[in-house]
Amino acid sequence: LEEQVTSFADTYSCPGYYVVAGTKIKYHKTTGHGTHDYATLLQQSCNPTMMQLAQRLGQDTFYDYFLSFGYNSTTGIDLPGESYPIVSTKNNFGGVSLAVYSFGQTFKITPIQMITAISAVANGGELMKPYIIEKIVDPDGETVKQSAPEVVRRVISEETAREVWAALETVVSRGTGKQGQIEGY
Repeated sequence: LEEQVTSFADTYSCPGYYVVAGTKIKYHKTTGHGTHDYATLLQQSCNPTMMQLAQRLGQDTFYDYFLSFGYNSTTGIDLPGESYPIVSTKNNFGGVSLAVYSFGQTFKITPIQMITAISAVANGGELMKPYIIEKIVDPDGETVKQSAPEVVRRVISEETAREVWAALETVVSRGTGKQGQIEGY
């Protein structure tokens, strides 16, 4: 959406698989979803649609966004021992990697790395440094340490973040995440 290679009204076809570089990547819904607009297929978490969309974006641009969202690094959270992600280097990032990365498979990251990246949408397109402890106060009531929100970088525009946020909300109101819908959120 940020790069304007698609819109929520664009249509995609899902036959239940997608072929990339001669490799047939199967989808759990073997009958597919048929042809629908992107908004509908996003609600259904349609992997073949994500693969087609990633191809439209292109390997280099996709990988640049992947890095920008922080999937290749630790978050710097105030906890010891954060693991480094295991991801393909740009030199080893081919068509099949692009396809499977587009729907979140093959690369290995921690839950805090994932929620930090996803939260950039909720934070108006800004990737934030996460923290656990807001404030430490000594026995005399003096603040020893104070944490505050820290922007790492802007990854998408506020407008795109709002559009994506609204679309993702429909995943829990009408899509595959209905059981995750919480009253008032």
